[in-house]
Amino acid sequence: MNNPLTNGDYLDWCLRQEVFAEQLYEELARRPEVVEADRALLRQLAAQERDHITSLQFVQRLLRLAQELEIAFNLSAEQRQLLAACERETAGVKPAELSLTQGYALAYRMEERFVEVHGLLEQTSSNKELARLFRQLRTGDQEHFAALARLRDRHVGSATAEAGPA
Repeated sequence: MNNPLTNGDYLDWCLRQEVFAEQLYEELARRPEVVEADRALLRQLAAQERDHITSLQFVQRLLRLAQELEIAFNLSAEQRQLLAACERETAGVKPAELSLTQGYALAYRMEERFVEVHGLLEQTSSNKELARLFRQLRTGDQEHFAALARLRDRHVGSATAEAGPA
């Protein structure tokens, strides 16, 4: 990650991550071993990611019109490491090649980081509209994080039950 980052860099990074999350949720929803209730929840999460993408694209257009995409700000080393860790974890990953357990684990970690990143973006943005958007995204991410925790726990519980007693 470059330092300083611009509003445009941040938005591009967020869009890449949100698109990946949408693709991951859609892929997990297609798995035959996913029960229908979980499939519906995954599709709902994917739809919400599409809403996040639309919101980010809208703000990106507004900032482009206001010529605020190139406004730069510095991140701490810890903040840069958080963004880089998110990027590394999804680089080259193909959702279709993940097991269901791996997919849930990755989605869970991504949403956990999205909460942190969108909070960071809200705090560092000098643009009020952008800060408001990131607050909304963070709230949505917290809901996704809770939903993924339930999905992951149910999946682990059903896998344990299928395996039988040790």
